[in-house]
Amino acid sequence: MIYRASHYVCDDTVAIMAFSDIGEAECSVSINLSDYGIWPENNEHIYIPAYKIEPYSKEIFNQIISDLVEEIKQEVYIGYNDSCKCLYVKLKENWRDLCEGDDI
Repeated sequence: MIYRASHYVCDDTVAIMAFSDIGEAECSVSINLSDYGIWPENNEHIYIPAYKIEPYSKEIFNQIISDLVEEIKQEVYIGYNDSCKCLYVKLKENWRDLCEGDDI
């Protein structure tokens, strides 16, 4: 899996995308929750949209967790009836080394 990192324009928090080894987009690893009044504490933390990734492919979800996540700090629920689970995670110390991207 190839990861590319940048920043969300709206609030400059970390944005990470996952791509297959041949460069096809797999999924957004991070989600911006600023519309909900929720922000990560710094660029070492992100929100992962588990509700979008896990049902699509447990294998990809597990690989993202294994590759990038040091600790799952909290589950956060958004959407209608709080039905969409996101994970608030601390990224591994070497997450930048695993990601392509400018100025991350």
